[in-house]
Amino acid sequence: MSKADGLIIGTPVYLRQISGYLKMLIDRGCAWYHRSPLVGKPIFFVTSTQVSGSKQALAYLKDVSIQWGTIYTGAISRTMFNFENEVTPESISKFQFYMDESNKKHFKPSMKQIFEFYTQKVLAIHVLPLDLIFWTENGYLDQRYFYKCKINVFKRIIGYAYFRMLSHFIGKNKSQ
Repeated sequence: MSKADGLIIGTPVYLRQISGYLKMLIDRGCAWYHRSPLVGKPIFFVTSTQVSGSKQALAYLKDVSIQWGTIYTGAISRTMFNFENEVTPESISKFQFYMDESNKKHFKPSMKQIFEFYTQKVLAIHVLPLDLIFWTENGYLDQRYFYKCKINVFKRIIGYAYFRMLSHFIGKNKSQ
């Protein structure tokens, strides 16, 4: 996965959740939350289920993709009764767009993505020495996000304020 240009992950849905095999892969890669080898890779999800549960499973997968620092580009879901999000060239065009490394500069991270980035950054600086080494080697400590991309002024201000507040809180508790 770390050597791929992009990731398309498919899974059946069982009881409103991803398959156990995919869940094991995600759980065993829990260090990827802190030291992700997948940063900046476009990711696309495909689910299938007999009746329901795709929305919950896809919400979980999208959250995992944010924690990994990937570029979520969409999803396709199929049930026995309907075809949500028809498979069209447009449905995968965002994935194809971000397969070109030079297009990452056009990415606009959500506020949740910025908060995840700064949370991981604070943990690297104040709590986890292995993470600090990884973040330093990858140049993330001096960035507003994992890589240069479009972040509007409002998100920059809120993200930086969140970073300062969390740094202060963790630093204060660490010294006690």
